[in-house]
Amino acid sequence: MAALIVVLALLMSCAAVIAAVDAVPLLRRWVLRIHIGQWAGDEEWKAAVEKALLNMAKNTPRVPASQHERLTFIERVKGIYYSDRLQLWQEAYTLAALNGLPPSGQRDGLIEKMISKRFDGGEWIAAPDSPECAAFAWAVLISPLYSEQLAGGAMRETAEYLKSAAGENGTVPYNKAAPAIRYVDTVGMVCPFLAEYAAAFGDSGALALCERQMREYCEYGLHNQFNIPVHCFGQNNLVPMGIYGWGRGCGWLAVGMMNTFKALLKSQSTPEIKQLQLYLLKKMVAYADSLLGYQTDQGSWCRQLSVWDFGETSATGMLAYYMKSMHRLTGMEKYGEAARRADVFLMKCTRKNGALDYAQGDTAGIGFYSVRLDAMPAAQAFCLMGLQ
Repeated sequence: MAALIVVLALLMSCAAVIAAVDAVPLLRRWVLRIHIGQWAGDEEWKAAVEKALLNMAKNTPRVPASQHERLTFIERVKGIYYSDRLQLWQEAYTLAALNGLPPSGQRDGLIEKMISKRFDGGEWIAAPDSPECAAFAWAVLISPLYSEQLAGGAMRETAEYLKSAAGENGTVPYNKAAPAIRYVDTVGMVCPFLAEYAAAFGDSGALALCERQMREYCEYGLHNQFNIPVHCFGQNNLVPMGIYGWGRGCGWLAVGMMNTFKALLKSQSTPEIKQLQLYLLKKMVAYADSLLGYQTDQGSWCRQLSVWDFGETSATGMLAYYMKSMHRLTGMEKYGEAARRADVFLMKCTRKNGALDYAQGDTAGIGFYSVRLDAMPAAQAFCLMGLQ
């Protein structure tokens, strides 16, 4: 009998631990949402967003790759609850937002810490093998602390990886297991790095790959009538896959075009560069005008643009950054107004600790979109980049 009691006690203890693994994050999220969006004004909110980003940069929070919030103990034990690829682009855009802050010892120390986590002796600790690596390399390359000694070797490694990954298909796939499928995410992660690298290293091959990647998606990945991107398409048959108007997918195309255009402005002025700039600017204006029609009355863009719901902060943060940048480029007030309306929504979704909430979780695959809404470092970063 005593042995049975011991066994039952152990089983109950294990069950309590497993339940706590699920319950504690849910309870924490509920508590952090108390008084969400209650700010005295813009300046107080912006200061809180910046402070929260600095805290995230110290030890970037891990975003679950899992779609589940129950019995996550099993996935944690298997090592599939988190994903390094997902974590890498969280770090990439956190670093990009840090780059835009005013110079300070704290900022510079955090930039150095984030870079040293992935680089050693100027090269990647783990060889680059995904578009997320290009996103991180881009954030390093535009950093005010960048130097050849700090990361020059890693930049060349990244460029060579991308050229190799493009291979016979001519453009970079997002997933090595599906080399003939082109995702909109890849445009956002890869093209800005290739353009920055071409400008910094004078690499015409990198610029040519950037142009192929961008033109391919603009030609085959945008809806003919509504001018919004599909999640992905088959390169061989041009069949669209997933949905048109996935919110964060629209954000990926927007930041990809904008950050590529900004990089092109740094390149040596040649007829080829000017032609690409004009092509891209025309596409950016048309795309921005299309997006304006999908902004909700509360200023957000949603998980699926054409299905208006509460709104989603990673997409809204990305598109607010895009609209603010478009306003600066063109001087057109309609873009500035869209950015200001988005900021109002983002303020309402900011917790009292400054962390932006209601960002969609990781996509599980083509057509499998997360229902999770929570804090996400990259969403925080895009929000702050739009405020800089």
